[in-house]
Amino acid sequence: LLEAGHDLRFGRRMDDLLVRDGAVVGVRLDDGSELLGPVVLATGHSARDTYKMLHRRGVALERKDFAIGARVEHPQALVDAVQQGTLAGHPALGPAEYFLQQQVGGRGVYSFCMCPGGFVLPSPTQTGRLNVNGMSNSNRGSGFANAALVAQLPAAEFADDPDWPGPLAGVGLQERLEQACYEAGGGGYVAPAQRLVDFVRGADSRDLPERSSYRPGLVPGRIDRLLPARIVKALQEGARQADRQQ
Repeated sequence: LLEAGHDLRFGRRMDDLLVRDGAVVGVRLDDGSELLGPVVLATGHSARDTYKMLHRRGVALERKDFAIGARVEHPQALVDAVQQGTLAGHPALGPAEYFLQQQVGGRGVYSFCMCPGGFVLPSPTQTGRLNVNGMSNSNRGSGFANAALVAQLPAAEFADDPDWPGPLAGVGLQERLEQACYEAGGGGYVAPAQRLVDFVRGADSRDLPERSSYRPGLVPGRIDRLLPARIVKALQEGARQADRQQ
C-alpha cells in the first residue's frame, strides 16, 4: 500500500465525517487534520463512539438482532470422553469438539466458536468493561475446551435507552452488560464465573475449579443475574436439553 502511494495514519482516530452539500467528502481525525476522498467505514467490533457520531450525523442506521450468552469451559478430557468414548485420547483423533442447537420457546439457543484445547481470553475494547472470547493454538494443547453458549435476542426486544437512542439501543445494552461483568469481577479483568450446574439451578457456586485457561483469574459470580432474565431462562433450558442429548 505504501509503495502504491497510500498514506497510512497509525495511532490516529477518526472523530467525524466531513460533509459538504449533503455529501461525505472525507474525515476529520483526532489531531484536527482532515483527509479528503471517498470514505469506507470498517469499524470492527464495539466502535461505539463511531456509531454515536454516525447517528448524530443522520446516517441511516437500524437495529440488528444478535445473541447473548457466556463462555462455557470444560476439561478437554471430559469432552473427549463424552464425544469419543473408548477412543478418547487416541492420537489420530485429537481433541474433540461439540456443537449444540436447540429451540427454547421460539428462541434459538446454540453454541459457536468451539475451541478445543483452547483458551478463554479477555477481549474488551474499553477500559472498565469486560467481555471474553475464545481461541485455540495450533497444537490445541491447553487441556481445556471452551465454547460460547448463547441465546438469540431479537432487535424488537431491545429496551429504549436515552443514552443510546433509537437504533443504538442494542449497543447500549452491550455496554451495560460489559460494565456489569467488569464490576462483578472486582476489576483487573478478573471474570465472574459460575459452574454450569449452578447456573442452570440459579444457585451460588461455592467454589470454582482450581485451574482455568482464563489467565487474569476467576471469582465466583452470578452469571444468571448479570444477563437479561429472558436470556438466562432460555440458556438454562437449552443446557437442560443438551444434557439429555445422546
